[in-house]
Amino acid sequence: IVEFVHTKYKTQRMLDDFFHVSLMHSASLEQVQKYVQQQLGMKKRCDATQCLLLARHQRDRSMDRDHGTRVQDEAWIFVRDTFDNIHAYIFHTFDVGLRTKQNDLQRIIQR
Repeated sequence: IVEFVHTKYKTQRMLDDFFHVSLMHSASLEQVQKYVQQQLGMKKRCDATQCLLLARHQRDRSMDRDHGTRVQDEAWIFVRDTFDNIHAYIFHTFDVGLRTKQNDLQRIIQR
């Protein structure tokens, strides 16, 4: 994956795309989530209680075995953590309570 990001996709483009989605499509995050699920062929949504990427995203990085020791792995750690961030944003923003889904918001407003 690191080679793909550094040769084909480029780190800056990956970050630019993520920032674009988070800034320009924030209001339609539910639709973005559905689109990405369809494009990836995901039959069911990622379960936050079972998601290893979300658990890794929320970890205490100072407890990592290789924290601050392996300079050659910095590129891999950066790419891995960035993909974890993207995954958490797209698939778990609602699960962890950072956003309210439109249907839930409408039910709250109608009360």
